[in-house]
Amino acid sequence: METTTTTYQTLRIETHEVNGVPYARIWRGKATRPYANYRFKNEEHRARYLAEQRAAEDQRLEAKARRAEEKRQERETFDARAAIQPGAIVVNTWGYDQTNTDFYVVESVTRCFVMLRRICAAGHVETGFMQGRSRAHVCEPHGTGYGNHARVSKHKVSRGWRNDPANPSIHFEHGAGSVTSPDREHWSSSYA
Repeated sequence: METTTTTYQTLRIETHEVNGVPYARIWRGKATRPYANYRFKNEEHRARYLAEQRAAEDQRLEAKARRAEEKRQERETFDARAAIQPGAIVVNTWGYDQTNTDFYVVESVTRCFVMLRRICAAGHVETGFMQGRSRAHVCEPHGTGYGNHARVSKHKVSRGWRNDPANPSIHFEHGAGSVTSPDREHWSSSYA
């Protein structure tokens, strides 16, 4: 059994024959297992399949390069100062077995970062057992009024934030935040 190995873009293609029956295995990148491991009816069928895989790899790499260029252009043109103003209220809702809601006020904004000061929640209303709604209280700083660098990003977040420069996400250690109005109530829960 003679094995022939060739490479194409990020593919490693290994072909061989057993008793006159053609086989092919294909790996992508640094994968240790082949994503394709097939036996073919004849050499023509294998050649056609390998040509299709090479064309698909070209399309995949072109799409990957196109996405990378689009992301690069978005990073270069995105400016948080257009969407977030100093004094705006930011809410960060996070948690696993309970939902914590933290509020911040924007102190300053640069192109990609905001300086935040944590503020208190006011008007917490219990709506059920260990759950409720709260609003931000703009006047009272929470703790020592420390600055918290939070990166502003317009990447899509799974909790309803859209890939929209007018409504960017603010990334925290736990979850992501967004700009909110002082009178909007946000849900929270606790765990005993």
